[in-house]
Amino acid sequence: MNCISISFKTAPESIRKHFVEIDCSKMSHCVFLKTCNRAEIYTENIAMDKLELFLSEYSGIAVSELRKYARYYSDKSAIKHLFKVACGLESMVIGENEILGQVRDCYCYAYELGNTGYQLDTVFRAAIACAKKTKNCTDISKSGISTATIACHKVADFIKNNHFDNILLIGASGKIGSSVLKNLLNNGFSNIVVTKRVHGVIEKFLYTDNIKEVDYSNRYEWLNWSDVVISATESPHYTINFADFSKNCSLDKKRLFLDLAMPADIDVEISNKYGYEIISIDDFSKIASENNMKKENSIKAVTEIIEDELEDVYKKMSFHNVGFDLSSWKESFKDYSFEEILFLLRDKLDSKSLENVLGVLKKELDK
Repeated sequence: MNCISISFKTAPESIRKHFVEIDCSKMSHCVFLKTCNRAEIYTENIAMDKLELFLSEYSGIAVSELRKYARYYSDKSAIKHLFKVACGLESMVIGENEILGQVRDCYCYAYELGNTGYQLDTVFRAAIACAKKTKNCTDISKSGISTATIACHKVADFIKNNHFDNILLIGASGKIGSSVLKNLLNNGFSNIVVTKRVHGVIEKFLYTDNIKEVDYSNRYEWLNWSDVVISATESPHYTINFADFSKNCSLDKKRLFLDLAMPADIDVEISNKYGYEIISIDDFSKIASENNMKKENSIKAVTEIIEDELEDVYKKMSFHNVGFDLSSWKESFKDYSFEEILFLLRDKLDSKSLENVLGVLKKELDK
């Protein structure tokens, strides 16, 4: 099993955005995990150099450049990496809840296309089960904050310091956008305008007086009204570009921009030319790091659970690999006595491995 990972740990948003639209649906035995902070490809039978070429061709980034930002995992290290990702240990906000659903969704998508085999099925299902176990048995998620809550804190600070409270949320029907909206409402924010492109989770909130739904095409009219602008769409293009902002918006008021999208929703020229603060998804890393330091005990507990679960997966994979040749093994060793097999193991194994094998046999004899 091989994995190539491009994440916030090694690549800035300007690089990660090139991998958002990659389509692996026609690749056999392959799962592609895409979030706002990472793009990872897992495969059973495709060599690393071929994976590099595939990612290079789709992203337009040369292989030599790709290697500056990618991390490579094979065999057990690839399996362990997936477990850590699913359990939230590799997230910007350690223990965040969204990643488990994202891992599950990407695996189910590949499975329904028939693009998974024994290895990917076994490993992804085990990783998902392990992640659920860590959430139930530790405080890794209970004590954590998410990107949505960090965004909410930023909004609260801005409103408190400037006494402005008009909020425009673009992309409220997406996963991140809906989480932001819930956080805003739970914290008592009002005067919220959300844009509508498709019907989604925002509909159940429309009965509150705190929310007004407007058509996405009218966003610039409401942008001029707003003090806080939050954009969290899955669009490959800017939802707010410099030219249209300049035409439609007055520049005589303070505004806070939160860009929670990948690739970016808000044209950075708005900040460069007019000095407005734009907080992007990468800017959350410092806040997340401070929060992550408070989770050392939970991280240790999750790591121990992962190690236990990995042992079971490693054994399943090893036995499966042997199973293909089991009949030929039986034929090859049919004339060996039990004693001869033990001596063969003694001569071929290192002392620790031999000790483990003999220990298992002894336990069975002692039952």
